[in-house]
Amino acid sequence: MHKIKYILIFICISSCTTNTTIDFKSTYGMYSIMVNEFTIQSTQLEKEITSTIEILKNEEQLNLELIEYEEYTDAYLAYIDTMIKELQEDANIINLKNNQNVLANTKYVNNLFFDNEVYSLKGREYIKKTSEYKQNILELVEDKNLIERIRITLNTNNIFDKNKRPIKLLEYYFRDQSLIATIAYFKNKKRQLLEYEKEFINLSY
Repeated sequence: MHKIKYILIFICISSCTTNTTIDFKSTYGMYSIMVNEFTIQSTQLEKEITSTIEILKNEEQLNLELIEYEEYTDAYLAYIDTMIKELQEDANIINLKNNQNVLANTKYVNNLFFDNEVYSLKGREYIKKTSEYKQNILELVEDKNLIERIRITLNTNNIFDKNKRPIKLLEYYFRDQSLIATIAYFKNKKRQLLEYEKEFINLSY
């Protein structure tokens, strides 16, 4: 009887371990797909924006607002790229085919954005640069729908949970988040901001 009980316990443990591994690989795979798609989309958007700006230059339709928007966006996206690079270098990740356990680790994101219970210097810098970028481009945008989407995407205020309790922005997005999830988050943000830039250009001429 005891032997049967031990066998059942072993089967349960083995089953749980197997399922966890499958779930882990599935999650990792999905994040990798997302990162790849966001990167491809961003590259295509950058090509389209560059092409449109060149056409406007040749036709002498490139106004000061378009130039400023492009400069602000290029600088902020370059900053986002440095954040991704720093995370990968800290984890010694050359590409996303590296060890899944490293990509699932949360310590790299926590180390970047937090100093124990408070924001780190990098965390405060991220808030500052995001807020400045948002303010700069909103001064150029007139379309109400685009303004609202920019405000949501570049929000630096507290997030409220379902019970209307405030959660600090970096706590909400980055505390105890995996490396691969955070890279996917930044890649998606970059794609969104390029979409907004393209829309701004289209609305400007």
